[in-house]
Amino acid sequence: MLERPLYLREGDSLVVTKLDRLARSTFDLHRIAKSLEERGIHLVILKQQIDTSTPAGKLMFTMLGAVAEFEKDLINERTAEGRARAKAKGTHMGRKGQDEKQVKKALSLYAARDENGLSVNEISNMTGVPRSTIYAKIKEQ
Repeated sequence: MLERPLYLREGDSLVVTKLDRLARSTFDLHRIAKSLEERGIHLVILKQQIDTSTPAGKLMFTMLGAVAEFEKDLINERTAEGRARAKAKGTHMGRKGQDEKQVKKALSLYAARDENGLSVNEISNMTGVPRSTIYAKIKEQ
């Protein structure tokens, strides 16, 4: 969906590199195209060589928009299946966690702040454990 207002006038052409860069769904794509057409603005997609000022261009625009959405849905479906398979196998999803030894060191330094005079930033810099992790682990205790 177009986020910013377009300052185009009748007879102008909106040039886009690829069709999937213009909209995320066929519905949005057609809504944008209709809005542009009502204002007398032609849509030109460079990579697919589509120009909506011609009947053949309008046909190709519609067909490729539908194919692009279908392809996006297939990718989402495959990704979800792969994630579910990995989860079933017990594969860790997401970022690698912090080194547990360093976290324990950071927590012990935090607990001894009165004696060592270290700030949380200094503890974070010394141990490599982010401040947010230190605070989260303290909250857990």
